[in-house]
Amino acid sequence: MIHGKELVEPIVIKLGGSVITFKDNPYTVNEEAIKRLAGIIYENYKAGKRIVLVHGGGSFGHVAVSEIDEKKGILDAVDVAYVQYRMLQLATIVGKAFINAGVPVTIYPGHVLCRKEARCNFDLLYEDLENGLVPMTYGDIVYDDRGYTIISGDDIALWLSSAIGARKIYFVTSEPGVLDEKGNVIKRVSAGEQVVDLGGRGYDVTGGMKRKVDAALEYSSSHDAEIRILDINGLEKVLRGEEAGSVIGGDKAKRRVGRGSRK
Repeated sequence: MIHGKELVEPIVIKLGGSVITFKDNPYTVNEEAIKRLAGIIYENYKAGKRIVLVHGGGSFGHVAVSEIDEKKGILDAVDVAYVQYRMLQLATIVGKAFINAGVPVTIYPGHVLCRKEARCNFDLLYEDLENGLVPMTYGDIVYDDRGYTIISGDDIALWLSSAIGARKIYFVTSEPGVLDEKGNVIKRVSAGEQVVDLGGRGYDVTGGMKRKVDAALEYSSSHDAEIRILDINGLEKVLRGEEAGSVIGGDKAKRRVGRGSRK
């Protein structure tokens, strides 16, 4: 209980850039996917679920960083501001679609919430959540006098989940789950599992599927959380209480960071 209110346990949903954009087509959104996601989130929000959204860079942030890096080899302050602008542009497109569907999305730029080395403050975001809004943040880039750092949406989703005590974390990707060498979905992924890394499709400056799985495994080793990697169909199923996608770790969870340590 925070601020005297009892909050329905939140769900953190990370919308992959490969889902909401066409990663091989610069600055192009997948309107059909975004519209479908908006409908799914609306139905669950209307049913009383408390949801926080995080989205990836897709063909916006990743493309902007890649293009600048290829031309100059390094990003200066103006370049960082440009990448931030491109990510905010994508967020407003997604946010507008969700609002049009009846989801009260409120946007928090990633570089406003987090700085380097996981130093984040989610207090205002949490207040919006407990007051009935659906906060949304995203992977971003931050800049200081020592240079820039790319903060992935995957990392923010996990930091945020720990801070607000979320025990359901769903990573929505273009694949139905984590795949083995034969292309089959691995129902539960444990440390050392051999998975197919599909992160090479399109632009990606944050590591693709392998990094996502590694980060989720590390998180699950110390948090009591249900972490799944799935596609849009899988998201719809798990929000109905069905099984879908790949469960990441979870068999040796040690602790849970409870509500209240939001910084």
